[in-house]
Amino acid sequence: MSLENKAKLEKKYKNLIQMLKAKRESLKLTQQNIADKCGVSFTNISAIERGTQVCSSITLIGYMEAVGISFRSLEDSPSEVPNVPNVSNVSSKSVLSSFLECISEEEQMKIFEDIKKAMNINSELLELISSLSKEKQESLTSFASFLKEKEVKEKHENEVKEKHENEE
Repeated sequence: MSLENKAKLEKKYKNLIQMLKAKRESLKLTQQNIADKCGVSFTNISAIERGTQVCSSITLIGYMEAVGISFRSLEDSPSEVPNVPNVSNVSSKSVLSSFLECISEEEQMKIFEDIKKAMNINSELLELISSLSKEKQESLTSFASFLKEKEVKEKHENEVKEKHENEE
């Protein structure tokens, strides 16, 4: 990759992150809210927004979804990717387009294959769950809530532990 192309991609990446940050702020979401949905610490989100850390494509997708932008939202009205973030004209399609321009074609294909697999799994799971009795569905929902609470608690404990380790 030439230095010129690399510089263009870095600029697009920075614009994408600034659009996501502007969208997060417009939704009054905190960095911690985004971190929880991405499965990373809020310090990672802070570093990504400051430009001191480059995020993985998985974290980027999580961030996009946390602010309401998903790969299924390609039908949104088209919008140009702005040079300066402007929340009023940040559409799902413009953020997604910026994201796709920042990654290689190979990474794009892998992401789309992962999404297809996830969608197939989700539809199979929904079919299976809908075939269960109401009582079993409620039990499954309770168990899923328990697991999510446990995950959030463990994540919080790890962040506290990480913070204490960093202070030492």
